[in-house]
Amino acid sequence: MAQNKTIKIDAGADYFLTVRLRDEAGELIELTGCSARMKLKKEYDSADAMVSLTSDAGGGITFERFDSDSAFIDACCVHIINVQTGPLVDYSIKDGDGEVQPGEGVYDLEIVDTAGVVLRAINGMWIAMQEVTK
Repeated sequence: MAQNKTIKIDAGADYFLTVRLRDEAGELIELTGCSARMKLKKEYDSADAMVSLTSDAGGGITFERFDSDSAFIDACCVHIINVQTGPLVDYSIKDGDGEVQPGEGVYDLEIVDTAGVVLRAINGMWIAMQEVTK
C-alpha cells in the first residue's frame, strides 16, 4: 500500500522529493530499470493534471543512488521546476479576509518495474503556498 503524505510546495520555487521504497522485510527495493510517473491534480477526477512528470529524459523524475554507499539504485527523485509550481496557486481566489488562498489538490507517484508491475509509491494531498516575490 502506498505511503500517504501531504506535501507542501512553495509556488514559484523548485520542489524536490526523494522516495525510497522498502519491502515487507524492511529491505530497500532496487529500482534499476524502473520507470515512474507522477501527477498533481485539483481533484481525483479532474480531466487535466496541473503537473505531469515522468522518468523519460527531462521529465522531472530520475532514479539515483541515495548515497555513495548504496549497492544499487534505491531512490526515486522528483523535481518540479518553478514554472510548474507557480500556477498551483490561483491568486484570484481570496478568503474572507482578502488573503490569497493556498493552492491544494491531490497527487500520486507510481513506479513501474521491469516486468510492468505498477506500484503506487506515495500519494496524498498537496498544498502550495503563495509567493510574494515574482
